[in-house]
Amino acid sequence: NKGFAFLDFVTAEAAARFREQMDGYVMPHGRRGKRLAVKPARVQGLGENVAQFRNSGVMAPEVPEEYKPVLVDDLTGMIVSFPGATRRLRPSHTKKKVFVAPPGLPPPTSRSA
Repeated sequence: NKGFAFLDFVTAEAAARFREQMDGYVMPHGRRGKRLAVKPARVQGLGENVAQFRNSGVMAPEVPEEYKPVLVDDLTGMIVSFPGATRRLRPSHTKKKVFVAPPGLPPPTSRSA
């Protein structure tokens, strides 16, 4: 079973630093010995990722919030509202999202309006 996380970094240097620190990291919970594999995504950039997911089935009203992608304000660390869909959505098969904070970065604290 594979889980996915998509992170958008402000600079290429920050992305490289994250990869150096987290690629091969052993997950502390779940299946013993499971390691992170950090790879660049096919879709690059915040705007492009928002465009891809806002009309995705994972954003359908029937899909529980904990399965949906989130946006995190890079200054406050607070979760901000994801732009709404521009068309009717059908639910897709989804997996629960997991936030893994790199060393020194706490997870988001709450959703904002």
